[in-house]
Amino acid sequence: MISFDQLLSIARNASQKILSIYSSKNIHVTSKFDDSPLTNADIASNEAIMKGLKEFSDFPIVSEESIIEYDNRKEWKKYWLVDPLDGTKDFIA
Repeated sequence: MISFDQLLSIARNASQKILSIYSSKNIHVTSKFDDSPLTNADIASNEAIMKGLKEFSDFPIVSEESIIEYDNRKEWKKYWLVDPLDGTKDFIA
């Protein structure tokens, strides 16, 4: 079972990745399949969260940046639902 302190550590690590990219002004923007923006900060944060959760939990992970088709997840009873950088458009601005 993952502890609150472990979750907090994962969140802090992900936020540090975002803040590092933000403060460096080295933001790279591409588009997802739905034409919504995707930045290198989204990707870095997502990777940090996914890696951290996998270290402490066996639950599958659904993330805005790594989508799993519904047919593959429809029977899941428990899973992590992750949005690694909420407000990407504001982040870019």
